[in-house]
Amino acid sequence: MPILDALRCDMGGDTDDDDVEGFQRIPIADLAPMPYRGTGYRTEPIMGICVVGVLCAILVAVTQGVTNGPDAEATQLGQIAVILIWAEASIAILSTLYLLFGDAGVIKRTEESCYPIPSEVEQRIRALKNIPGPQGDIRHGSYCVRCLVWRSKD
Repeated sequence: MPILDALRCDMGGDTDDDDVEGFQRIPIADLAPMPYRGTGYRTEPIMGICVVGVLCAILVAVTQGVTNGPDAEATQLGQIAVILIWAEASIAILSTLYLLFGDAGVIKRTEESCYPIPSEVEQRIRALKNIPGPQGDIRHGSYCVRCLVWRSKD
């Protein structure tokens, strides 16, 4: 319908078509390999483990010491405090383990996360030109030209 075509809003080059400006889209297997993770990727978790471990140890020790010290009386409030501090320490440790081993926030290359490649990015990839960093997109969020995946707005 001509009226709908006139009202259509172009999103600045993003398209779901397989054929962009006479080119077939670049297959995922032909994209450059994912970038190497720097040393910070491996060393940051060590600092996180140390911070969580030390804070848990200090807070549990202080709570246990106050409630079970030589002059302390066994009160119901003290028992609740001990149970709560151990529960909080357990949650902190489990959360740290999830961050370390759960691949939290990792975006893998799939059809959904890679396509559509913005036309400017695809043209520069084909021409082997440098690509500037990501910019926002109304529908998808931003396109990471380093990893060649869409990062959601969330």
